[in-house]
Amino acid sequence: MIPFSGSLIDAASIIVGTLIGLTLGKIITDRFREILYHALGLSVFFIGITIALKGQNSIVLLGSMCLGGISGELISIDQKINRLELKLSERFSNFKSNIGNAFITSTLVFCVGSMAILGSIEEGLKNEPTILLAKSFLDGISAIIFASSMGIGVLFSSVVVLLYQGSITLFSSWFGSILGETVINNISAVGGVIIVAISLNILGITRIRVPNLLPAIVYAFVLSLF
Repeated sequence: MIPFSGSLIDAASIIVGTLIGLTLGKIITDRFREILYHALGLSVFFIGITIALKGQNSIVLLGSMCLGGISGELISIDQKINRLELKLSERFSNFKSNIGNAFITSTLVFCVGSMAILGSIEEGLKNEPTILLAKSFLDGISAIIFASSMGIGVLFSSVVVLLYQGSITLFSSWFGSILGETVINNISAVGGVIIVAISLNILGITRIRVPNLLPAIVYAFVLSLF
């Protein structure tokens, strides 16, 4: 695969989605958007299960998820992310340009999320852009919706997405080169379970505070060393 292929495709989907939104956005009704999100949610669920089954130690998986969830709740990662997103939105809400507002809003939506982090890590560790490919479909649909209401500014968020996710992938690739296959598979398994949680939220079945589960990735690395 081409380096950063997942991020490149994600950025391209945002560009294409923006162009579709600018031209045909008004035609695509909420009914079609809803069924698309449901279809993607089910697909993301399958992807998460597939990745999770690659794990080689269920004890490491269970311990990582429990310890990660507790740690995330203690430091309230989801609340901190929400506050950061709110502050940035308020700071740039006075932009006179609609392009500025569209850029900031769409960038926050595309970057402040667990799939961006997990997908970039997965691509860096195992050269598998599966998660980012699923994210690219979600971002493409979101870009259509945003562009139809906010305009061309959504397109420029693709640059930030590429740089942000590409940087995480680059670091993960370097880090993965010094890890063993077992450690990488255990980290991937934890990421897969978190992806399942994301899919359940997309489908509206649950309201899991997914960001609070992200420390589980660190615990998967630590526990795999023993």
